[in-house]
Amino acid sequence: MKKVKSGTKGITLISLVITVMVLLILASIGTYSGVETVKSSKFTAFSAGLKIMQTEVNSWYQKSLTDGTVGDKTGTDILSLGTELSTVQEQVNKVFTAGESGITDTTGYRYFNNDLVKQLGVEGVDGDFFINISKRSVVSYEGMEYEGKTYYTVDSLPDGFYNVEYNGNSGLVTFDVKATQTSDENYRVTISNIKYDGNINKWYVQYKKEGSDSWSTVDDLEFTVIEAGRYVIRLYNGDVAGEQEVKVGREKVFTEESYIGWYADLNNDGQITLEEDGIIYADQEIGGSGQCTDADGTYTIPQKENVKEYTIISETSTLDPFNTGKGIIQLAGESSAEDRFYVMTLQDIDNNQHQWYGMAWTKMTDYATATSGDFGTGKTNTEAMIAKRDKGSVENGGYGAKNPDDMWGLIKTEVSEGWFVPSRGEWSTFAQELGIPIDYASMGLSYRYWSSSQKDTSRVYLSAFGYAYMSYDERWRV
Repeated sequence: MKKVKSGTKGITLISLVITVMVLLILASIGTYSGVETVKSSKFTAFSAGLKIMQTEVNSWYQKSLTDGTVGDKTGTDILSLGTELSTVQEQVNKVFTAGESGITDTTGYRYFNNDLVKQLGVEGVDGDFFINISKRSVVSYEGMEYEGKTYYTVDSLPDGFYNVEYNGNSGLVTFDVKATQTSDENYRVTISNIKYDGNINKWYVQYKKEGSDSWSTVDDLEFTVIEAGRYVIRLYNGDVAGEQEVKVGREKVFTEESYIGWYADLNNDGQITLEEDGIIYADQEIGGSGQCTDADGTYTIPQKENVKEYTIISETSTLDPFNTGKGIIQLAGESSAEDRFYVMTLQDIDNNQHQWYGMAWTKMTDYATATSGDFGTGKTNTEAMIAKRDKGSVENGGYGAKNPDDMWGLIKTEVSEGWFVPSRGEWSTFAQELGIPIDYASMGLSYRYWSSSQKDTSRVYLSAFGYAYMSYDERWRV
């Protein structure tokens, strides 16, 4: 018989049971961890697919604005890609609810199955989608459940996905943004100098044009837009966010705002000079009416729809003789549409006083039809009076012999360049809309100016800024 030495350790039944239990526990932990890794990998792939699809849809939208091509569609026809939602109505009813995708309005959405997505050249994406190209909105057909929630859109993805590193801090991020025009007449927007008191290595970038309800998503701090205008740039990661506005190119003048008081760069040299340019005193896109002092100062600015387009080249003007604090605009390009603005020159033709038409005294018997006092008639009045003076005698259709000091003979060069003598209504509009004060001289204006509108057989209207009214007193006869 063998002896057993005191203190020697053997394996008892109890220790064996404990060992088995520990092994079982360790095995279950390993299995659970493996399942979670698989789930996380699938959700990462799902998130990446949504990101790719979102980027593609942003591109499709841009192409729809510039006659680009996607598949067999060009320009605005790109918006009709996909099929009607009625083909998958049951799934539509499930997804487009507040409790699922959070989107309830299906207007503009189309169904894209995975075969179509691949036909359109989109790689690395599995699954079907509901897409609204005009809103740049992508919704997963089935979504993906992860940690108790089902996700359908890029915007709904949790922190840590969409290739974002997030450290859990919250606060405000500041950054610089600039836009430069590229050789293909697009605009490159660059985000730089990001400042945030935390540890974030990857930022989530969105942008939208002012007035738009839809954000576009990009995955770089540098991206391209094709339209000039004002943009809002949003940089964020979780609760950390910051926004900046950037002016891209020369934005078009808005149709819903009046630009009275802005300066017109008439020779398109990018600056305002007294000799070449003017100030806007009437906006025919907006229209309007008013009265400058007495009844002779009434005016109506017509409202027109088909007008030329203009661009803003500066929000301020270094030269601001009328103290409006407004900027500079210029014509966007040649167009057959009507002029939108009425512009007054910033400098007189000369500093001398001239006769209206010296020999016309008592001879203007057709004054009621030869010229008009209404807004918008200054150009035709001017042309009519130059023609009258050129005809000379009453027998030839004029008002009498020419006088070298008649203003109609002194402004022909300016008239050939598009300028004209304002009518009574146009002078009234100028004075009232710009609020010409009694100290008119501070704006570079003279005391009196002739209008192109006749009052009777011997008198014409003139503006009298010193008294702020339209005058036709006999002292100021032709």
